Amino acid sequence: MKIIFSLFFLFLNFSIEESKAQQDHVFLSDDKSMIIINGPISETTARYFETWILTHPQIDGVLLNSPGGLALAALKIADSVNKRGLFTYIPEKRYCLSACSLIFFAGTTRLAEGALGVHQFSNTNAAGAQLIFAATLDAFERYGVHKQVTRLMLRTLPTDIHIFTNEEKEKYGINRLKSDYMTLPEIESAKGTDYSRYPPDSYFGRDEKIVLPDFLGRDSWARNYRTRIRNGLSEGPNFSGHYRIIEIGCGMLCSFAYVANAKNGEVFDFPFGGEENLEMNLLYTINSKLVKVTWVINHDTCIQKDIIFDGRKFKIINESEYKRDGLLC
Repeated sequence: MKIIFSLFFLFLNFSIEESKAQQDHVFLSDDKSMIIINGPISETTARYFETWILTHPQIDGVLLNSPGGLALAALKIADSVNKRGLFTYIPEKRYCLSACSLIFFAGTTRLAEGALGVHQFSNTNAAGAQLIFAATLDAFERYGVHKQVTRLMLRTLPTDIHIFTNEEKEKYGINRLKSDYMTLPEIESAKGTDYSRYPPDSYFGRDEKIVLPDFLGRDSWARNYRTRIRNGLSEGPNFSGHYRIIEIGCGMLCSFAYVANAKNGEVFDFPFGGEENLEMNLLYTINSKLVKVTWVINHDTCIQKDIIFDGRKFKIINESEYKRDGLLC
């Protein structure tokens, strides 16, 4: 794959450093076939990007060299990239981090020769933050992004960054040709429900204090794991506005989970896990009631259930089955 892309880009004859048409870090390659984003991503970046797209219909790719920026602006660019079937490229010795990764993964065809990094998006803009995570998870499913990539993004703090190794790029299908994209029906069939359709009823207030469970009374049924649950809830909500999902390992390929309410400490049992649902994988966000649960049966078949939490119990709203893609569902 790398050889094919490298030979193609030898003919582009562009120069980032010497561009004559730079406008807010967005400009065209010398042969007018690519848009180059070389710097932080802002709303102005998104506007210039759309201008280039509309005025140069021959554009078929996007070159990325960016530390990130505004996630909502990146999502706008990513949507345009994906709808137009453009390819995305991170050259060697360049980088695409944080919000920039949203644009990269939108490419129908994509290649990261340079550094690609992801992490959680910070909540500096409270209004936008309520949309970012749900919109990102929905977008990643539309783009056919491996679920393990999404997990790594959700589990890497905003103060840190996960840079994908060459092994991870291959393992998770991060680099892909057009032929790769055309052979992903299992991702489409497993896409299921949008996170943004199920926003939380309320959020944990900035001035609220976390209430720990009552393991001597109401929550005594879960006291065998009281330390893990207390420690997990003490880190704050990570699900449906004011809840915390606490995942606990139970051996090789085995895990189970609890849900705890940060407002009153009440603990709920998660309906899947243990030896009956080996290799269980959960995808969730603080901005949605929806959890996507996958596990493996018969070594090569993945089961996915989309479930929503009403504050007391979970309800299944979508189910699908598909073939395992490599080592993970």
